[in-house]
Amino acid sequence: MTRLGEAKCREILEVDASAGLEEIRRAHAFLRALYGGGDSPFPMPSMDEFSPEARARVLEEVEAAFQELCSLVEPAPPPPPAARPRAPEPRGILDGPALRALRESQGLTLEHLAQETSIRIPFLAALEAERFQDLPGAAVIVRGYLTAYLAALGVDAEATVADYARRCQAAQGRRP
Repeated sequence: MTRLGEAKCREILEVDASAGLEEIRRAHAFLRALYGGGDSPFPMPSMDEFSPEARARVLEEVEAAFQELCSLVEPAPPPPPAARPRAPEPRGILDGPALRALRESQGLTLEHLAQETSIRIPFLAALEAERFQDLPGAAVIVRGYLTAYLAALGVDAEATVADYARRCQAAQGRRP
């Protein structure tokens, strides 16, 4: 197999030199959906201009570039535990903005938390912004997300989880 080189792979996937693994994965998924044609219920009208063979060649190139780039770009390692600043013990109940401030005070990104907790970034962002309508409807899932979020920050805060779940349920129009 011929190696393409990192610059060529990034050009094929249309990502810049600073793109991390998550952005590379999104670009790969987008290009597969775009050139896949039959996989998408709504193929792009311009795809009719390409023969199935031409699309297959492009998909092979996209796949090869993705595989090579994934082997070259390693996920950003989390800071070593000793280097992480100790999480300040929360005083009282934490709301969404306080959660974000706590995360940022530890120098952690949403992408890092998403990898550590297996929670999608949009849900983590919704927790921090208290966009309750963007969170799952099941209270047990929201509690689980918040518990995992706080555990990743090294914070044990049962009161925060209970209060947040109550506010989320009220905002979603359900009884606590």
